[in-house]
Amino acid sequence: MSKPRLTVWYNTRCPVCNAGIRRQRRRLIEAVKAGRVEFR
Repeated sequence: MSKPRLTVWYNTRCPVCNAGIRRQRRRLIEAVKAGRVEFR
């Protein structure tokens, strides 16, 4: 399996970061499952 195209780094304790992730959650989960995005 090749490396993901994008790695997303974000602070889980940051309310602004979490709000952005929650807003995009469905699309992000689909991208992670497809191997296009990796979270750290």
